[in-house]
Amino acid sequence: MTRAFRVLLINPRATYAFEIAQKCYPPLNLLYLATALRQHCVDVRVLEANALAMTDEQIAEATRAYQPDLVGVPLYTEIMAPVYRMVSALAQAVPGTRFVFGGPHASALPDRVLADYPQVDFVMRGESELSFPALCKALQEGADLAGVKGLSFRKDGVVTHNPPADFARDLDATGFPARDLVMDVYEQKKYYTLLVRQRPVDTIMTSRGCPFHCNFCYNQNHHYRHRSTDHVMEEIVAIRQRGIRNVEIVDDTFTFQRDRAMEIFDRLIREGLGISFRIKSRVNVVDEEFLAKARAAGAYLIAYGCESGDDDMLRRMNKRTRAADNERAIR
Repeated sequence: MTRAFRVLLINPRATYAFEIAQKCYPPLNLLYLATALRQHCVDVRVLEANALAMTDEQIAEATRAYQPDLVGVPLYTEIMAPVYRMVSALAQAVPGTRFVFGGPHASALPDRVLADYPQVDFVMRGESELSFPALCKALQEGADLAGVKGLSFRKDGVVTHNPPADFARDLDATGFPARDLVMDVYEQKKYYTLLVRQRPVDTIMTSRGCPFHCNFCYNQNHHYRHRSTDHVMEEIVAIRQRGIRNVEIVDDTFTFQRDRAMEIFDRLIREGLGISFRIKSRVNVVDEEFLAKARAAGAYLIAYGCESGDDDMLRRMNKRTRAADNERAIR
């Protein structure tokens, strides 16, 4: 009987992995990918190299023990050099294993990434819950890779870019992130933020995409989608049942739809879960009523994207806010 296709998703070390960082959060991106892969009968594991501050040697040892068919790594600009060293060590430790990169840097510069990382076979551009399982299926069956959307790869020495990947439109249908794959890290209380005494903390994503077009932003996905309030609350209840009381809502713009945010606040108040949470927001969408309800629901911190105190600079950024909006929101 043929064994299941094996994928190892590695959360690489941040530049400050061996220091006291401001925060260390679960890799929701990889945990959502793991859920999608499981739905397609892929054997998947997540290696939390960041929270556990694993060395390249430890990562190589764990990879050798698992013998994956494919190793996936998210690439961020600030960790390009250490990821290069890590992948080089893995290529030597487990020869023949194929590597795929995703994440912001790889999505933005796939040609450059494939040129700079000769060990890497593939780049998955954009959201990959739909395209990553298709790549695994094609590799397992030896099929033509031309049908895998969002994929960039070398073909006859030339980098080929397949059409863009489809993105999940029904976020409820994507399921919950596979937190069980890093449950040992939760139990060791490695997930934290310095502003919160109790460990571990957790994170939750209630929407994706941002409809705004700020010139400086990495986010090129302007297709805003959100989960239903019932689905969000089901996940929050599950988090609370594990004894976790503090959550960060990691949406790029949780407050984009004010009525939806207020509905979630109302449900949190009504359920009385005792959850404390933090959110992000643009400065021009909040008022006293909104902030009072957020506080009553358990919000203890709101992070504003002020960016600048100069109106001309905000205009150049295409931020669509003013310095007066910053001041009003903060007051």
